[in-house]
Amino acid sequence: NVTAARLGGSPSLLERVRALLRVMLKDEGQLDFDGGSVPTAWRQLYYCIRSGFYAEAKQVAAGMTDFRAGEFTSALFQQALESWLKEGAVGEEKLSALLGVECQKMVADRARSLTSGPEARQKLLVLALLAGGPGA
Repeated sequence: NVTAARLGGSPSLLERVRALLRVMLKDEGQLDFDGGSVPTAWRQLYYCIRSGFYAEAKQVAAGMTDFRAGEFTSALFQQALESWLKEGAVGEEKLSALLGVECQKMVADRARSLTSGPEARQKLLVLALLAGGPGA
């Protein structure tokens, strides 16, 4: 299998997530982590969190920059993710509320067709997960 061969002898957990994405998204073109233009950051983050690869989730999140202008910044996202990974919830009420507002904005944008596509769906999933409490 060519995809398995591309992993090499001792693949990292993030490389395993990327291999999954290569297989899942093979018809979309060359992925960003392979030098292409198909964005995958939110999908990488989602699958890292879903798989329990928290160190890798932090690594992927460190490079994320696609946050709209306003109160919810990349730094606040990093803080929310770190808190959620450690505690299973975003402890700070204001930060959790900002996550909820960002989710509402994304849903409204989707309704107006301003935001669509798989990356937007994965971003919404991750933000909603962080906005919820333990067991969300």
